[in-house]
Amino acid sequence: MNFVNLLGMAAALLGMITFLPQVIHCLKTKDTKSLSLVTYIIILVNTVLWSTYGILRQDFAIVLVNDFIFVNEGIIVFMKLKYG
Repeated sequence: MNFVNLLGMAAALLGMITFLPQVIHCLKTKDTKSLSLVTYIIILVNTVLWSTYGILRQDFAIVLVNDFIFVNEGIIVFMKLKYG
């Protein structure tokens, strides 16, 4: 495995776990008051665009990472709408 592949894998892993602490916090406390709904909706749209890009390029890594992020962000947006 070369440096470029390792770099890509590290970036993918960090991208996938970026929002996990926020998701866990929201699920435990149901506190979303300090979160910006607009920001999280923008992130959702961004992940859809990146995933679409990955599909068009047939790059499974891009699709996988962004689909994982989309699920996490979707949980946060759902909780923000539910618990506001």
